[in-house]
Amino acid sequence: MSARVPPQPVAGKWTGGRRAMRASLAGGGVLCVLALLGFFADPREAALSWLFAFDLWLGLAVAALLLLGILHASRARWSVVVRRLLEAMALTVIVFPVLFVPILLARAQLFVWVTPPATLTTKELTLLHHKSAYLNVPFFTGRAAAYFVIWCGFAIALWLWSRRQDESGAPEATVRLWRVGALSLPPVGLAFSFASLDWMMALEPYWSSTIYGVYFFAGAVLAVIAVVTFATAWGGPQNAIGIHLNPHHLHSLGKLLLAFTCFWAYIAYSQYMLIWIAHLPEEVRWYLPRTTGGWQVFFVFLILGRFLLPFFLLLSRRVNARREPLLGLSAWTFLVHVVDVYWLVFPALHPGSPAFHWTQPVAFLGIGGLCVGFTLFALRGGYPIPVKDPFLFDSLEYRPK
Repeated sequence: MSARVPPQPVAGKWTGGRRAMRASLAGGGVLCVLALLGFFADPREAALSWLFAFDLWLGLAVAALLLLGILHASRARWSVVVRRLLEAMALTVIVFPVLFVPILLARAQLFVWVTPPATLTTKELTLLHHKSAYLNVPFFTGRAAAYFVIWCGFAIALWLWSRRQDESGAPEATVRLWRVGALSLPPVGLAFSFASLDWMMALEPYWSSTIYGVYFFAGAVLAVIAVVTFATAWGGPQNAIGIHLNPHHLHSLGKLLLAFTCFWAYIAYSQYMLIWIAHLPEEVRWYLPRTTGGWQVFFVFLILGRFLLPFFLLLSRRVNARREPLLGLSAWTFLVHVVDVYWLVFPALHPGSPAFHWTQPVAFLGIGGLCVGFTLFALRGGYPIPVKDPFLFDSLEYRPK
């Protein structure tokens, strides 16, 4: 392992963000309580709002864990200066087992397969019967527990070994990070895919898609890259998290945004095209409400706002290599991801057109506030970059060939 080890830390420990952390945790906690109180007023609306927010923010945490594993497995040097933020975002998965409890308690309000209503047709009952070996409460609960064990285990392991690397700089810590990162990819990726089937696709269990999990994965990773880009580019030299980034780092983040924008569009088109060609009633019934009526606006918006607009903008080096344009485009990418997850979840309850309910923004901001606050908590008291990573100097002096 040929690398120059920094003789001393190149940055002090970060002790800022206390006010923002406390405000995020307190505000998120209050809003989460309000969202849970909504269960007493309108159980199904509140349950779906909670599931929407849960899936969205958990998707970001697990996508950060996957991206972190990919960077370790590939032994990427350029990304060392942004690794600490990914580690903190990935560590937020440890708060989600608690946030999953309301979903488990409200499963009958969310999933028709739990207690099938008498209004179902014979064909629908037959489909549910065929899937009953998979869609049943004990197996559903057991799978969820397995997902959280996998995600939390790898996130904590990568966090602890990264801290050990900061303390000792021993080659063993770096090698262990590479190995754990590579080992995490299959189980974390599979758990992510199956969780999206269990908690999102199973809202409408009469259809199935073999690439639904990949679609959600592509969108979540794209959103994580956008969040990392925004968080490191915002504030310029005053931002402790992004102070060591140079224009080449920003350009690489911009290229990643372009790459995953294309990947998301490819998966989205593949799923739609295959279902459109097959024209099977069980599969068409999922797309039909999402491409007609009031949801048609969302469908067109996603084509334009999640693919065409960012694709053509990111082709320009004036956009994907400069701080100010990347700030705006990364914020836009995250907002469009929110719209995408909304479009995936809520037609299950409102197939005709979108319907606003106060628990939707409250749950979104509540769980989001807890995640942001916990991320800041994880960052505080530690170095904002891995100060004894053997490839830190390579990252600081990053110049693409």
